[in-house]
Amino acid sequence: MSGIQFDELQWLFALIGNGMTDKGVSQAQSQDPKKGPASVRMVDRSRAHNISIILKGIRMSSGELREALLLMDDSKLSLEQLEDLAKTTPTQQEKASLALYIQGLHPDHHGVDDVLLLGDVERHFLEVAQVPDLDERLAALVYMRSFDDSLAHVKDLAALIVQPTKYQLQH
Repeated sequence: MSGIQFDELQWLFALIGNGMTDKGVSQAQSQDPKKGPASVRMVDRSRAHNISIILKGIRMSSGELREALLLMDDSKLSLEQLEDLAKTTPTQQEKASLALYIQGLHPDHHGVDDVLLLGDVERHFLEVAQVPDLDERLAALVYMRSFDDSLAHVKDLAALIVQPTKYQLQH
């Protein structure tokens, strides 16, 4: 025997005829026995890609990030990382979509509620969505991180005004 696996061959030919499953996940991704089930994606592909890049640059797990945000610990993240994170918080629509998914009621994934099937960005959103007032916390952390620099800048500007005034008073 030549080692041809007829089940796999039949499956591959079925892909050509069907293209996509009713859940919008290509069968090549969802039924490939070597790859396992496909990730469930709810975030726009471009946005998810940009968020993935930012998350890889942070080098913290979503759980560690959630804890740092809950504790308002600005020492774990740089100002640039905090500013980037502020741009990547889940929208209300994304939160609602994930909530429906977790309940198994999402219209595109009805009856499916397995968190392990979610994509990386969607799982990240589930973690950080647990942080109360996430946007406000990130804004506060950005402010805390940038306060010293802002204060130094204001002092420099004040010195520019005070110095000529002292000179005028002396002469």
